[in-house]
This record gives sequence, structure tokens and C-alpha cells, in this order.
Amino acid sequence: MSTRFILCVLSLACFAFAGCNSNDVATKSTDWQSFEGEVVWVKTKRGFWGIQTTELGKINPLKLPEAFKENGLNIRGEVRLFPDSHSARNYGTIGELRGIERVSE
Repeated sequence: MSTRFILCVLSLACFAFAGCNSNDVATKSTDWQSFEGEVVWVKTKRGFWGIQTTELGKINPLKLPEAFKENGLNIRGEVRLFPDSHSARNYGTIGELRGIERVSE
């Protein structure tokens, strides 16, 4: 191999590892926030569940329990948002849910 190629690979490796940090912004989250919203089935090629709220906008839940996977279901609970994280779904803000319950109309 040529010296130029080896230097190029080493330089790229240094740049890649220099950007790694255990305090990465993507791991930071907000405090727990109360929300009330509607569970929605988002139609894409594979489809997925989301939550539409008025105060927090669209929430992309990390794990929505089976009991709440019902299109149009009104729910409330708490969410911890990860605003700097992204997913392939490209829908709302990723959020971890807790204390979810159905809202009776």
C-alpha cells in the first residue's frame, strides 16, 4: 500500500474517533412532562404508532404498550423527550413513556 493511502485512512480514523464523546448530545433528554394526546397509526410502507398532542406536537414513542395500540385512542401520561435523537421514521420527537392511561370522553 502506498504511504498516502495509509495516511489518509489514519487521518479519517482520527477525525471519526475525535467526534465520539460519552456526553453526546443525542443521549440528553428533557425532564418528564405530562401530556394528553391521541394515538395514531402513521401510514408508511411498514406503518408505526405515534402520538399526536397539542402541547408537545408529535411524539415518536420508544415502546407503546400493546393495550394502547388503537388508532384514535385518547391517552394521557408522562413523556421524557429526546429532542436531539433521530429515527428512520422521521416522525415527531422520540419519547419514553410512563404512567399511560386511557382518557374517557
